[in-house]
Amino acid sequence: MINFEPEVYTYIKKNVTTQDDAVPCVYALVQETEDSNDIPILFNLMPDAKMGEAGEWVLESPCSLVIYGKAPTREEFLKNAKEDDEWEDWYDSTPEEYYDDIIAPMVLEGIWYDIDVPQTGPFLPDEVAGLKFVTEHEMLLWLIKHYTGRYPQDVVDDVS
Repeated sequence: MINFEPEVYTYIKKNVTTQDDAVPCVYALVQETEDSNDIPILFNLMPDAKMGEAGEWVLESPCSLVIYGKAPTREEFLKNAKEDDEWEDWYDSTPEEYYDDIIAPMVLEGIWYDIDVPQTGPFLPDEVAGLKFVTEHEMLLWLIKHYTGRYPQDVVDDVS
């Protein structure tokens, strides 16, 4: 059994860089007990406003899969975004940056997916049996496989 919080904290400090005010985070597959299934988690390194970096703590959020359906092409998305008079009120990035950074990494085989990570209270035990860090892309593939029972290339015809 391992205490996941120091492991996550050390991994984030050594391997994760962020831009602007983004909270450092990492995806992981967590096995609570030796005989339990993996749990997809996003760990965030949260600062304690009163203590600064010395008071950082790890917040866990479960991950689930969202399937939006057929993905817009970059051209379609940019055309619609540029016609939206309220774009600048809602987004801090240009439509091009938004598509390239947010949408494109979540498109597989023409289908637009997302990883939902709701904020929850702590729910993992202090010690877990296993912890495997994965990239966002690896997490997306894992979620597709475990939520649909198929690989992304096999799901295309099921989504309208």
